[in-house]
Amino acid sequence: SRPTTPERVLMAQHRTPEALMYEASRVSAPGMPRSLLPRTPERHTLSSSRSLVEASVQEGQGAVQHGVFGAAPAAREMAPGAAPVQLGTPTAEPAARETTPPKALTMNFNTVEQDIIPSRQHSQRDDLAMPPQEQVEQPLQEPVAEPLQEPMAQPRQFKTLSEPFFGERRQRREHSASDGDEPRVASQYQRCTEKEFYGRYPLTGTLLMQYIEKASTDDKFDLDKQVSSLTDWDAIPSHAWEASYLAFGSIITIHAAHLAASLGSIKVLQWLETNSSEDNVLDKQATMKFKGSERIHKHYTPLMSALFMSKTSVAIWLLDHGASATIANHDGLSAFHLLAWLGLPNETADDRAGALGRIAAKLVENSADLNAESGPMNHRSDPTAADQRNSTALQIGARMSSGYPKQMLHLLTKSYHCPAKSQLFNEVSTIAQANPTAAVVLLEKMQEVHVGDVKKRLFEEVLEQVKEGRHMEKFITILKMSPVAGFRLLELLMIEPQLQDPQRYPLPLYAVIPNGRMLCSYQPANDGDRPAWMNKPSPPAWHSELRKNLPSNLQSRRDVYEVDVRVLHLPGVVNMQVLSILSMLKQDWSQLSIMDGVSVNGIITHAWSKCWSQFYCNIAWEILLLLVLLIVGIAPPPADSHLAYSLFSTVMLANLLASALRLVTGVLVCKKCTGLKWMTFLGAFAIGDIIRFILLATFMMAAKLPVDTGVERVLVTLNVLLRCVGLMSLCRVVPELGPLIMAVMRSFLPMRGMIIFMFAVFGTFAFAFLIFRDANRGTVFVLLYLYQALFLAERDAAESISGLDLAHQQTLDLGVQMFTGNGDESILMLSVAVTVAGSSLFSLVLLNLTIGMYTKFYEQMESRAVLMFHQHRAKRVVSFMLRPAWLLAQRVRKDERIPQAWARGYLTIACGITSALCLISVMWQTSILISGSLLFCMTTLIEATLVYNIADISDRSDYLWISYRTDFDMQGEDAGDTQQEVRLLRRQFDEQRAAQLKELAQTQKLMSKLLDRLEGSPKARSSPKTRS
Repeated sequence: SRPTTPERVLMAQHRTPEALMYEASRVSAPGMPRSLLPRTPERHTLSSSRSLVEASVQEGQGAVQHGVFGAAPAAREMAPGAAPVQLGTPTAEPAARETTPPKALTMNFNTVEQDIIPSRQHSQRDDLAMPPQEQVEQPLQEPVAEPLQEPMAQPRQFKTLSEPFFGERRQRREHSASDGDEPRVASQYQRCTEKEFYGRYPLTGTLLMQYIEKASTDDKFDLDKQVSSLTDWDAIPSHAWEASYLAFGSIITIHAAHLAASLGSIKVLQWLETNSSEDNVLDKQATMKFKGSERIHKHYTPLMSALFMSKTSVAIWLLDHGASATIANHDGLSAFHLLAWLGLPNETADDRAGALGRIAAKLVENSADLNAESGPMNHRSDPTAADQRNSTALQIGARMSSGYPKQMLHLLTKSYHCPAKSQLFNEVSTIAQANPTAAVVLLEKMQEVHVGDVKKRLFEEVLEQVKEGRHMEKFITILKMSPVAGFRLLELLMIEPQLQDPQRYPLPLYAVIPNGRMLCSYQPANDGDRPAWMNKPSPPAWHSELRKNLPSNLQSRRDVYEVDVRVLHLPGVVNMQVLSILSMLKQDWSQLSIMDGVSVNGIITHAWSKCWSQFYCNIAWEILLLLVLLIVGIAPPPADSHLAYSLFSTVMLANLLASALRLVTGVLVCKKCTGLKWMTFLGAFAIGDIIRFILLATFMMAAKLPVDTGVERVLVTLNVLLRCVGLMSLCRVVPELGPLIMAVMRSFLPMRGMIIFMFAVFGTFAFAFLIFRDANRGTVFVLLYLYQALFLAERDAAESISGLDLAHQQTLDLGVQMFTGNGDESILMLSVAVTVAGSSLFSLVLLNLTIGMYTKFYEQMESRAVLMFHQHRAKRVVSFMLRPAWLLAQRVRKDERIPQAWARGYLTIACGITSALCLISVMWQTSILISGSLLFCMTTLIEATLVYNIADISDRSDYLWISYRTDFDMQGEDAGDTQQEVRLLRRQFDEQRAAQLKELAQTQKLMSKLLDRLEGSPKARSSPKTRS
């Protein structure tokens, strides 16, 4: 009743609930003797304080303003009509005197949560008991004291289990009337279990919960005997099997089955299932009651508790004994969702994969819906809810915030558990973004089941995606995140085309294949949504691409092969983005090996077959420029040949303009067309063009035709060298040269360490010879002669920089000694020793080792070079598609104002006009800028005319038909011989195996006859062990 000062309010806010109850009782009953007041404990534990708050809120007796603390007992009953005693109001003083009540007595719920529960960061596993987030994230309000309008009720008195009580046998005994505290089975205790629930929540419950815990952790504990010692079975109420705890602003009440499941005790669960009076105790759901609400929400099941604590055996036992796999908690999360979110974190790494597989299979066996989505969770706004909201189990497990092991995501897919009802396309897309390897594992698993059903269901799913217009977007995502998974998906989509009359019009069995590998055709679906082989006497013209006229004698031609015809059931797959992803694959074998597949190789082969004309046009243009540079450098025309030099300058300027426009166009459209950044485009596709452009521009600005000075000749030489290198680079797409060039170039990469080591050794000896050199010798002279002496093993070069010429042969031959050592005999002798050591080291060790290493790496790279050859073809196709000529043809083709039948003619006419104007400007020797621009326009229009018919290939929704050799192999035309050898070896192995099986059967037959004879003899009949 004393005036409340700020210091007393602060002290009151930090008091424990028992101290606050003591002060409240002093205020509400000032006349009560001190001995009758509740004693203030000298030590209060956090768990006991928190449990007291939980039990008070659960019972709802004597709640203060926010329903948290129980009120103090009243000293006597109030007279009817008497004014209620206000908390904090003095009763012995005049009414006019007002004081401020202590704020700690009217603390709101959030304040209690902060004072009682230590602050901890929210973890992933708190979602089983997550309340509405707006109640959790409210800022702590300033406590405001308000008088109670009702008399203070008697608070509930809780018993406290002392530490020695745990594990002791409690006997039922008689009590005297003065004792007055008879133990009952329904009595609530502040801390009814020795360990906290889920390792963090103290439980308030009965002695039964303590017995459940003891029986779950101690196999020798007799649960029947201990429960019977308390009371009769019929006298146990249902709520005696329950306990509650406070978590995130709500009271959660659990059943004994939850506690047993969290502790991993199958024995206790069996006991509860047998002895519990409640129906279906294994599916008993916990309940939640939020602050300020009387509504009770159903929450998690014992199965979820077992998954939460990673109790695999308990979870499987529950599912085997009828526990439901479809029940969802308050957030709409089922057991499968929780498995995907948690991932059994307490299991060891070696056992986790097997445990996840067993539980996932058992959940599916118990009718778990793999496509079920979690609830909207509108009551939550935390990051965890954002990751779980309206998501399937696969989507939850694929998120980076989940604890599920990403390499095991295939266990969460419907395709893995129900192949006939799979959603492989969508599931691979989801998994590939989380873990590329997991997507590959899923597709490998799918190929182990009935592939026909998987392909059929996958094609139906692709058709559904095609109607939505999202099929290529998803496939490009898969291919970008996991190229191997994208390749395996394409292989599953390689399906035999539909045939209406296979007896009369079958697919071709033989075909003429000029490239020795396959034939491809890109055609729209001609039978509804499915590609079909036209079964009629006059097939479409494109059939001739796959079925050419065959000679009567198939052995007379080497390009006739037995073929299989398949259709890649993914419309629009010949796409610029697909080709750009294939061209940017890493050079390791795991990704580069997808080039060995029929589907990927068919995409690249068909795209290249449409760009070969542009390739030859580019080759001709580069050869023309190289000839001009060679003529200028080797045999320049006379200075008065103005027409010739005007033509030379026009060709070089047109090449400069073409290169500059290609670079600018590629930078502007690469992101839109291919998804590549402009820096990536320049580094992967245009680095050579940039270097050649700089050197040619430098020559045109610094040199004047005809070239006379040494600098001008040097610039011409550099341009010729780079143009020759550029031509060889272009030839990497030619089948006869490409693999060879790739193998030669790539074999140097593994030898980088050896090359660096050799130059380091060379530098070591160079320092010595630079010190030995004569005064009249320069540094370059010493280094060049040292290179010849060490790398080329030339004796004359070694004698020129050392005292190795002991017989003075140079004086006899040249009349002068090349190395004198400045007349110092010690320098001469030491230089000889260093020369001998260096020559021996290089000639006998390093050079031979380098040759051996290069030979080894070349042999390894030779098989990989064929795959890199096709990858470079894909890169070259992308570079052609990003050129101005291709984009011009594409724009003309899409322009509805230009008739398609006339468009190519218009381009041809424009090409002829620019050619004539260019020729006139050269003949009249007009400005080089005009003639060069006209020549550049002419070449661009020529390329646009050549690619006009296929300029819109990236926008088509056609199907790719592939007719490939039955013994298809990427190694080229000799692959058939290898496959023939493999088949011959396999046939021999099968024959030997059949012969061995036949001999084994004869041996078994003879043994059976021998046993029958032994059984028929008198001795055998008398001995029961003869048979064995």
